[in-house]
Order: sequence, then C-alpha cells, then structure tokens
Amino acid sequence: MQKKHSGKMGAIALPVALIAAAVGVLLWMLTGAQGYRAADWTDTDGQRYYRNLVTHQAFAADVDWDGSDGAVIVIPDEVHGYKVTALGGYIGRGVPTAFALNAPEIWNTQVVFGDEKVAADAEKDYPNAKIVDCTVTLRLGRNVKALNEVSCFGWQGYDENGAETVWRLRWNVECDEGNETFYAKGGRLYRCADGAAVEAFRCA
Repeated sequence: MQKKHSGKMGAIALPVALIAAAVGVLLWMLTGAQGYRAADWTDTDGQRYYRNLVTHQAFAADVDWDGSDGAVIVIPDEVHGYKVTALGGYIGRGVPTAFALNAPEIWNTQVVFGDEKVAADAEKDYPNAKIVDCTVTLRLGRNVKALNEVSCFGWQGYDENGAETVWRLRWNVECDEGNETFYAKGGRLYRCADGAAVEAFRCA
C-alpha cells in the first residue's frame, strides 16, 4: 500500500511542478512586457527616452551633442505625458541603458570615458593627444529622482582633421527647485536627504 501511495503522490507532484513552472515563466514574460521600452518620439531635440506604459514614467537615455562648448541639455518634468524620473535605466528584463552623450559623427571616437577619473587621467594615458575640455550644462526637471546609469565624461579619438584628440566633459548641473530628491549648488548636484554630493557628476 505504501508503494501505491508514493506513486500517487509522485503523479500529483509532477503536474503541480509543471503548473508552477508555467506560472513562473508567465510572470517573467509579463514583467518584461511591462518594463521600459524605447519611445519613438522624434521631437525631443536628440534626447532618447524609454517609457513604461504601466507606470507612465520614462527615463532619459543617450542624447545627441553637437560638440559645442557651453551646450545645454534639458531634462524636462514630463515628455509626451510621461514623467521623466531618471537618468539611465533598465529596459526589458533588466538590460542597463545609460544616460550618455553621443559625439558628433565627424569625430572618429575610439574610447569612451565612462568614469570621471579615467577622463582626468587622459593626459597621462594619451600623451600625444590634443586635450579639449568642454563644459555642458545639465538642467534636471522636478521629477528626476534616480541616476541609474550615467556614462558621459568624454572620449579619445580623432577629430575631423584626423588629429588625435581627447574630449573631456565638465558638467555644470542645475536642478528644478521643486525637485524633492536633488538640489544643485555651484554647478554640482547634491541629495536632499543628507546633503551628499552626487558622485555621478563630480566633474562639474
């Protein structure tokens, strides 16, 4: 009798396990479907966004930059009815997508500086390169509350004349006074909670 009982339990356990696995796969698929997807907006001044149809939020990803010193990048409170809540984020089921500047196409960039320390040491790493420092002003809207993925401190490559060049970005950050997460002072970004400087923009 014991063997028959064990056999019945095994027969029941298998379908239950299969159902649980199917539910898990379904939830995984739904999570991905409800994540952030690329927005096909064409009127955002070269700034690309990813939006979440469920939460009606968006994050700012890469933006086209014309290479000019003193350029201003504006992250609005909302875009097409979606609150812009972050710089960089995760698409689909967690693929990191950074907020970054796209260099002008006339430059032949070879290396991207995703860290301000690497950019600061570029003179040592590329002794034959011309150094070009550019200041970029970033204006954050009131709804930005997270800096998930930030990678934009410069490049090494060759300019339109073929000369080896290092372009370094110096950030000047401004923040909407209504933002409850961050505030800006003297071109730098700080957290409202503890007054700590935001590491992502130490190059300001």
